[in-house]
Amino acid sequence: MKNILLILLISTAFFLQSCDERITPNSNTPEVIPPTKTELLTSQTWQYNEVVIRGGTKTVVQFSRPNSIGLSSEFSTVLTTYKADGTYSSSGNGGTTTGRWQFLADETQVALTNANGKRQVFDIAVISKEKFDYTQTTKKADFGDDSLWALFLAQYGLPTTSTEVVVAISTIPK
Repeated sequence: MKNILLILLISTAFFLQSCDERITPNSNTPEVIPPTKTELLTSQTWQYNEVVIRGGTKTVVQFSRPNSIGLSSEFSTVLTTYKADGTYSSSGNGGTTTGRWQFLADETQVALTNANGKRQVFDIAVISKEKFDYTQTTKKADFGDDSLWALFLAQYGLPTTSTEVVVAISTIPK
């Protein structure tokens, strides 16, 4: 009986020890905390990878680094840096633009306000270490003048029946 009690006591001690290790993580293993969207956005300089414009039934690829479309355009030289203090700088052959950025709508949108106070809001499609993709939608109803809307559509060769234009921008680290 004494031996059975001793075996039961030793077994219980081993069981509790193994349970304890499963419940309490090993303190030598660092906890992996994924980077925040701010850290992802501000950790590198971004360059255009692709710019696609959609209106009505037509899609126009303005720039595509992977498909060698528009590589001599301004898009190929633009580099944008977002800083953790909420400022940004975008430079290329056309000069430099600076301003402020901020996340909106639970970090599903980013707003850029340039030094002249012009604000643009973009919907974030993807933000990771490998890419930052976002879109901007312009609607005919928000544009105002129909003749200006027609000129806007014409510059991209989009159908005049288009009621909205979506610009999809894909960027990658420099």
